[in-house]
Amino acid sequence: MAAGILTWAIEVDPRLADATVLGRQAGWRPTRHSPRVELENVGGTPCVHAYGPGGICVTVSWGVAEDVLELLDR
Repeated sequence: MAAGILTWAIEVDPRLADATVLGRQAGWRPTRHSPRVELENVGGTPCVHAYGPGGICVTVSWGVAEDVLELLDR
């Protein structure tokens, strides 16, 4: 998997072909203090950001979905 990621990164930016890999790390998805659920106007179109629950996505997904609907109903 790591080799595939590096291959993809080099395709995106060929300068990475000569880069030195300093290490590899795997773990939980990045988290925030609390999930971000925020409405932003992007070129006149409502865009709801809903991310950041880390490894508890399934646990909080229904609440996040309700918050998204509430934002869009305003």
